[in-house]
Amino acid sequence: MNRLLLKGPGHPATVALVMASVLLAPGCSRVLGPVPKPVAEVRGQIHEGGSPISGGWIEFMPSGGTIGNLRSARVGADGRFEADRVAVGENAIRVVNAHVDATPYLGIVGQTVSPIRRVIRPDDRAPLSIDVRDEALRFHETRRRQAAAIAGAESGDHRP
Repeated sequence: MNRLLLKGPGHPATVALVMASVLLAPGCSRVLGPVPKPVAEVRGQIHEGGSPISGGWIEFMPSGGTIGNLRSARVGADGRFEADRVAVGENAIRVVNAHVDATPYLGIVGQTVSPIRRVIRPDDRAPLSIDVRDEALRFHETRRRQAAAIAGAESGDHRP
């Protein structure tokens, strides 16, 4: 009777036996791969104080733990856009090369990192409405509060 003697983990006979058992194991025919990330189609309109912004791009960048890819869509002359395969979850939204006077919107329009955030839901068909004036006001108010909190902490004033 012939016996297979295994002489250690690196021995050719051991390696061959392990490979054969892995290849012949039941259930190995299942293909493993990346788990699909949930995505949604997003449509809407970009405004500046109620008036549509024309031209440029809108970009959706997954943020806040959302997993997905950057998606972009062209903004039409009427401010409308349609983006497909946007990651479901929180997204930072960036407006790029839009026809708007960016001076009052510094920190909002055309910046690498945008403070505009929206949570994209998988089956939400409601159009997304973004007003850069409202977003700029919210952004600057948040920065003002942060600066006041820092100044208060430095002076010993611990009021909210």
